[in-house]
Amino acid sequence: MRALNGFNALLLGLNMIPDYAHIPFEEFFHSFKVREPANIEVMIRKAVALVQLQDDEIIALISFAADANGVGYSKDNLKNLKPDEIFEIVVQVCLELSRIEVNLVSEEEKKRLETSRSISEAFFQGTLS
Repeated sequence: MRALNGFNALLLGLNMIPDYAHIPFEEFFHSFKVREPANIEVMIRKAVALVQLQDDEIIALISFAADANGVGYSKDNLKNLKPDEIFEIVVQVCLELSRIEVNLVSEEEKKRLETSRSISEAFFQGTLS
């Protein structure tokens, strides 16, 4: 969960730079998700270069990667990485995180919920009896 927080912090920070500050975050986030993969990578690289993450967010992000020997990165071996290596790991992990689709409620379920909500509101407002 902390890695997703770090990814979202990068997007929020990117949304605050002058190039994107005029776009509401919800719109910015949606436009980010529908971009071509090459454009997403460019934006992630820009975010990683410009947005300062908390140490625990960096650790959470790099924990999804491993070295050439298959040893997972952690707080303990972070000190062995060069800044450019950390940068690349964070970019690659964020690229993978950007591909995640979270759909807890389907579009059909949303429609049924909206219909149900409308009926309930009408009932409690006294327009249905």
